[in-house]
Amino acid sequence: MRASMRCLALVCAVLAVAPAAHARERAPGAPGDKATWTAVDKLGFGTSATRESRVAFTVREPGLAEVYYPDLAHPSTRELAFMVDGRRVTEGAVTNDGLAYTHTTQTDDWRLVRTYVTDPQRATVLVKVRFESRDGQDHDLEVAFDPQLYGDGDDDVGWTRGHALLAHDAHIASALVARPALTRTSSGYKGRDEDTLLEHTYDALRPGNVVQQAHTRLTGRGDARDLVLALGFAGLGSAALRTAEATLDAGWDTTAGAYRDGWIAYRNTLLPIPAAALPLSAAYETSLLALKALEDKADPGAFITSPSHERNVVKARDLYHVATGLLAAGDKAAANRALDQLLDERMAGDGLTLVLAHQLGSGDWTRLRPLADKLARGKRSAEKIAGLICAANLARRKGASARARTYERKADRWQRTIASTPETVLDLARLGVKRADDPAMVAALQQRKRFPFRPVEYGERGEYELLAGRPATTDLNVMGSAATDANMLGERNPGATPFAWSHAQLIRLAWSVETRTPVELPAVVAARYTSAAS
Repeated sequence: MRASMRCLALVCAVLAVAPAAHARERAPGAPGDKATWTAVDKLGFGTSATRESRVAFTVREPGLAEVYYPDLAHPSTRELAFMVDGRRVTEGAVTNDGLAYTHTTQTDDWRLVRTYVTDPQRATVLVKVRFESRDGQDHDLEVAFDPQLYGDGDDDVGWTRGHALLAHDAHIASALVARPALTRTSSGYKGRDEDTLLEHTYDALRPGNVVQQAHTRLTGRGDARDLVLALGFAGLGSAALRTAEATLDAGWDTTAGAYRDGWIAYRNTLLPIPAAALPLSAAYETSLLALKALEDKADPGAFITSPSHERNVVKARDLYHVATGLLAAGDKAAANRALDQLLDERMAGDGLTLVLAHQLGSGDWTRLRPLADKLARGKRSAEKIAGLICAANLARRKGASARARTYERKADRWQRTIASTPETVLDLARLGVKRADDPAMVAALQQRKRFPFRPVEYGERGEYELLAGRPATTDLNVMGSAATDANMLGERNPGATPFAWSHAQLIRLAWSVETRTPVELPAVVAARYTSAAS
């Protein structure tokens, strides 16, 4: 009953703001097909460097994919794509310039270029469109939008207000507008006569999996070649429309310029690129910005794993790697925000949390001590051994010498008995628990070479090589070569892209090659077990 009343209230709210200039048909086929999300192998991810604008977007080969609002926990768009002469555009090349993406598709008959940014001051994704005829003929360009608001695409309604397409659920709303304005518009349901949707002027007023389409004024010739689309979000449809229109009023040049300037300003707060990373400078520079972009603006320090459905979560292990990568690049404040997340009771912190706390010189022993005590009662691992030694050092600084000795005794016992295996060899080396040239470690690494390729794997191998006294330039270059044309690094190929840990590992290895020792190596652990501390 409550669900029915909520749906009724939602429809009434829509009808209250819908225009009365002329009657529109009610779309048939509700609720439509079950909502799904796009694949995890994104070609790009962007958001502004500001906290004011809590919208972020992803790009796949067909076009704009998941758009996140009001935070990175909630994808609120599945896709914004284009159709030329009634046929959907399904491919294109994507390039990246400071997280502003240009997406180009070309055939013998036409060329379509889309550039994506967000408004640094508002919750708007802005798309600059250039459509050119190559055969001297007029062509039709249409927009296909699939809103899936607040992480659920099965409970939306969609309608037209003036020349704008609006959608709403019980939480938020979206508005899609353009300059020059869209012409014919229609809202329907996924899988229900989508090919003929623009033959009607539908409003989809029953909750379901809504899809929306619109004709543009572009033909590819003369003065009908340029368009700017604004996709705005807010709590209500009218507010989302005002947001999108305000961005259009500001103009493309102003908004895109502010977007780029924000990222340039952030980059200038970091360390200059190390010489070791110069051959792969595009991947390195993108990694810096991508990591920052993956931080949830609504929850500082919460860096998500990857911007795709079910991967847009915060994991303790990945968060540690992000923090150490940003710390190596010079963003200590971001690393401290990540540590605050790891010490939050919602997170299952581990030994790596204590390693990070030690690297940051944290004095928050009140929150660190319960984690150290818990680890001392658990099972052995490289991370726990390193974490306990770091915790012992932190405990002594607070005058807790007896507790420090307890941690050290437990860590020493584990260190003597832990086996070097293909699964543990890289962690044992990079955390200073075992020597890289130990015969058992060498044998374990040789067995590990049979494991599947991942960018992270080469980064950790590079750190191992440095500890063994060998150069790691080849490993760094292999990591760089794994980047996409838009300089994104995935979990694997193909796999979740961009993948935060991979980008962090690239940054960390670049600085490790530069300094000839792994920058992540906890000196206090290495001094105790391997004498590898620098």
